[in-house]
Amino acid sequence: MSNGEQAGEEQLVRILKSLVDNGKLLIVGLGGHGKTTAVMHLAREIMKTKEYQEGVFKVKISDTANVWKWKFDEIPYIDVTKSRKIPENEQALLLDLGFTDTDLNMSILESIVRADYYKQKALIDSLEGRLTTRRIYIIEEMQNMFGSYSMSGKSGKFWLKEVSEGRNYGQYMIGLGQRLADISTKVVERTRYFLLGAISGDNDAKKLRQMFGSDRGREVTNNLLALSKYDFLWIDKENPESSYTLTFPKFEQNGKPYEWTAKPSDKITARRTFI
Repeated sequence: MSNGEQAGEEQLVRILKSLVDNGKLLIVGLGGHGKTTAVMHLAREIMKTKEYQEGVFKVKISDTANVWKWKFDEIPYIDVTKSRKIPENEQALLLDLGFTDTDLNMSILESIVRADYYKQKALIDSLEGRLTTRRIYIIEEMQNMFGSYSMSGKSGKFWLKEVSEGRNYGQYMIGLGQRLADISTKVVERTRYFLLGAISGDNDAKKLRQMFGSDRGREVTNNLLALSKYDFLWIDKENPESSYTLTFPKFEQNGKPYEWTAKPSDKITARRTFI
């Protein structure tokens, strides 16, 4: 293993630890830069962890771009256009959000995360504060949910609570977006860790200056403009001098996602419904 490869593995461990510590990771880059490739590698690493193998980590992936279902590893997916019943006993699950209505897709995802919140709270209360299950959500095109004008009203207040307090309930978020400027400042300000790819336009550069100050923001911008496809700058906002550039290789699929089907129950069942 080369020094670069060893450093890459060490950084992946650091990224996963930061996700649990802070509760959020934002991956931002222009379309075609390789965000989904990068997060697929991260998702695979999550599923290799001891916590995942022991059932502590549960992963839900929102597939609004119809990519994961065809290119990720062998895990179940559920087509929400056919069924809204979300299985609880799956460690990892792709949510095939195939509606053309973006608001409807986001509403379904919100109802899933909201239901998980109540499950987490009930579990923590029953265990007198102990956190034994951690839920990780990977959200593509997150500007549709956390856009500059999306964080108001009932839905926006819920997501702001998730962004601010979700970690306390064992809920963690990896969000992907094309432009930093399109993501609500309320979300960016509450996020410490970033994987940043290629940017374009003055608005992103302005946002970086707001985040890091004029001089440091200019340095970050210059680094991002020099990145090649699949290169991402890892930044800890509170410790930017310890940044790394990570290059993710092509994602080689291991198996193929398969459609989840419910096994018929011979008992009466019930599930909470949020209206």
